[in-house]
Amino acid sequence: AVGVPLFGYPWALSLANGFIVAAVSAAVVVVEILDLGVQYNGLGQVHGVSTLLVFAVTGDIVLAVSGYTLCSGLAYGNGSLVWNILFGPVNVLAGTGAGIVVGALLWLTSLIRSGWKTVAFLVASNVAIVFAFQTVLFTGAASVSAVLIPIVAVLGWKNAYPTPWLMRYNENAAECDSDPSPYPAAERERERGASLQSGTARSEMDSAQNESRTSLESQISRPVARFLARFSWLRSEKHPEYVGLSSQISTFVWAIFVAPALFGTIGTALDFDLMTIAVVGKGVALIAIGVAVRILSGMLVVIGSPLTLTERYYVSISMASKATIQAALGGLPLQFYSNQPDATGEQLRWGQEILVISTLSILLTAPAGMYFMRTMGPKWLSPPDDLGRQSSATASVLNVRTEESHHIVGVEELRHSGSLKSAHHHDLGVSVHDEQHPVEVDVPPPLQKFENESGT
Repeated sequence: AVGVPLFGYPWALSLANGFIVAAVSAAVVVVEILDLGVQYNGLGQVHGVSTLLVFAVTGDIVLAVSGYTLCSGLAYGNGSLVWNILFGPVNVLAGTGAGIVVGALLWLTSLIRSGWKTVAFLVASNVAIVFAFQTVLFTGAASVSAVLIPIVAVLGWKNAYPTPWLMRYNENAAECDSDPSPYPAAERERERGASLQSGTARSEMDSAQNESRTSLESQISRPVARFLARFSWLRSEKHPEYVGLSSQISTFVWAIFVAPALFGTIGTALDFDLMTIAVVGKGVALIAIGVAVRILSGMLVVIGSPLTLTERYYVSISMASKATIQAALGGLPLQFYSNQPDATGEQLRWGQEILVISTLSILLTAPAGMYFMRTMGPKWLSPPDDLGRQSSATASVLNVRTEESHHIVGVEELRHSGSLKSAHHHDLGVSVHDEQHPVEVDVPPPLQKFENESGT
């Protein structure tokens, strides 16, 4: 919305530009926090800072791309009003569906049986789906699908999907095949047992109703179970090692091929004649306002979290880095207006200014954010040794509580066995004695102090 008073953009175009500039860079934040964890042997894992940043960056990118797609349909649309309104939601739905389907195909590790082939298919399918959506001018769908494909794939690799679902239906199918009755034997025995235990007409009526309902449900579920049982060949195993392998290959492809081409395209598209002092000054002001709002909102979000004060500062400031989305989407307004034969000079100027703002956001925040994360990470994040101390402290507390519980449980067993004739209970413990058959009990120090004071 700041673009309206500063540059005179229409509201829809200003919001689209806002989503472009607001997006955080995964190439800076995720790469740097993971590198810090490798270099310093777990730095950022004590309070889950690394996990928090990875999830926050992923959600921010999905939100920014979806918001840009929704606003671009209104900003660039020149057809019917209905299609301009539906263009954004259709893009998001198409990208979401394609991302889920293609990501689910990567679960079929039993067919590929190779980590390298699986990751190669991940990269190739991601590139193919992006080019396919770009061909039909569904830019937002291309971005959404590119983000969702690896997310869905990683979920399947870590949880061995779809094996848990297939196993459940296969068991139901086997039970239905072995039992010719209209509903499984276990459920039939449960209904019969409930009827015999009640012995009342009401219970028999309820049992008959439950039996009828179970029979109907079974008649519906049996064909479904048998149908899904035919896909037992889709079973797969957990492959968490694919996650690290895909991250390494994707980082290599990004650094060697994608990043140079992407940032080089931005440089060639810039028109330096339009980069006046006024445009640069307004662009810097817009970026500064966005960064300030991002840092303040980040501080508000982590209030009440287990993070330390310096870790909250680190997370909030790190989320202000920009590079990837700005490079990918910053030139789209200019590209759209350039392809329109009836585009006005003002619209072309808007496209150039948005490209300049995107470039400035990269130049001002990406190097600074990278330097900040590398320099302040070892100083502001909790050292990895704290993780070991927390684990040791937790284990010590559990051991102490376990020993105390053993003492008290042992005394209670002696008391209930009848061998003790007197017992004295107190809030801090138990002391016992038997006049004829004394029993020696190992009592904790707090209990010994109580015995000495009470004289027992």
